[in-house]
Amino acid sequence: MKHLLLIFVIVLTAMMRLIPHPPNFTPIIAICLFSGAYFKNRIFAILVPVGAMFLSDLFLGVHDILFWVYGSILLIVILGMFLNNSISLKRYLFGGLGGSVIFFILTNFGVWLSGMYPNNIEGLI
Repeated sequence: MKHLLLIFVIVLTAMMRLIPHPPNFTPIIAICLFSGAYFKNRIFAILVPVGAMFLSDLFLGVHDILFWVYGSILLIVILGMFLNNSISLKRYLFGGLGGSVIFFILTNFGVWLSGMYPNNIEGLI
């Protein structure tokens, strides 16, 4: 029963990507951390946020940095798995900030590689 409730919350969160919002201002990173920390089955912990992203991407469309976005999601779920060992404010602040940094760096690197910016150091910066 509790897994059904969690899946409902995660799908609901994924649906939040479909309503108007500021760019990259959705709770998907929090769901990735939560999924990694909560689900004991690691495959399930990965499939739930990736499935939620895929479901919303069916409506939003595919893009050039899709693999970078999904890669960052996988890394953030793995980061959440490390948070499961002990609950503390310090660990969850680290997880939230770390997840945001992982997403920012990987997706911006993907945009740089896609050719939107010159493939030199100035384009990367």
